[in-house]
Amino acid sequence: MDFWTWTDQHGVGLTAIATVALVLATVATLWVAGNDSRRRNRPMVSGSFVFGANSPDTILLRIKNYGPTRAEDVIVTFEPPLPDDATTELVRKRYEQPLGVINPGETLENAWYLAKFSGSDFVGNHYAYPDEVTLRITYRGVLWMRREDVTRLNVATHLHTSDTVSSSSMLGSIRRIAGALEKK
Repeated sequence: MDFWTWTDQHGVGLTAIATVALVLATVATLWVAGNDSRRRNRPMVSGSFVFGANSPDTILLRIKNYGPTRAEDVIVTFEPPLPDDATTELVRKRYEQPLGVINPGETLENAWYLAKFSGSDFVGNHYAYPDEVTLRITYRGVLWMRREDVTRLNVATHLHTSDTVSSSSMLGSIRRIAGALEKK
């Protein structure tokens, strides 16, 4: 039996197999594309510590939506729980209830650490927050799916940072002027 005769006798079956394979490949491609689109278009809310813009002695807690869509029903919890202290009241009140929405690029910041001095001696944090904390942020995004971001933060990462200031920079110039005025 030659090739053409065999193909004539089994062609319908081969066509059916090829059609099924093509349909399966198309479905798989559409599924992967849909998942990729959902991943790229979902909110991504995360927490971090950052230095205060105008105070090198201040570390801020930053909660930010880095994704392209809004995060809804945002719940932020702290492990260990925040102490019941007057210096922690603002953060406790801000996150004790779920936040309705954090829009793309929106940032929530609160002072977490403020260096406390006695004369010229460093004595610790002015606030009663723990130096190490685990943030658990849960939220709803695309298709109402719940997402969770867990981040361990430690102020020591920022406290042991070194920096330089050029005398020709704006801050360096201000320091030079302030020093000259103090000498007068």
